[in-house]
Amino acid sequence: MDENAPKGENPEDDAYVIEDTGASVEDIEHEMELAAQEAASAGGGEEDAPATAAGNTALHEEVRKLNDRYLRTLADFENFRKRSEREKADFYRYAAAGILKDILPVFD
Repeated sequence: MDENAPKGENPEDDAYVIEDTGASVEDIEHEMELAAQEAASAGGGEEDAPATAAGNTALHEEVRKLNDRYLRTLADFENFRKRSEREKADFYRYAAAGILKDILPVFD
């Protein structure tokens, strides 16, 4: 547990909270690919076999967790985008219906 976190709060509660920096999904994916390539190229040192096997297992587990977190964040973003588009379409539909209701008595 993080000793800087306020008491009673779990720092992992905000694991899927992202800030809107205005970057597109493609930009974010590109940045993540570059970071993964840098991490892969930085881990090429000489180590003994048992430590390497244990390190690889831990590394694979962390990669799996980060990939899962990335996919969940991406899915959350896509759901938000679709929900926003749906709400926008509903707003226009109901706004147009209100205007037509107001104009209808004039045409009668």
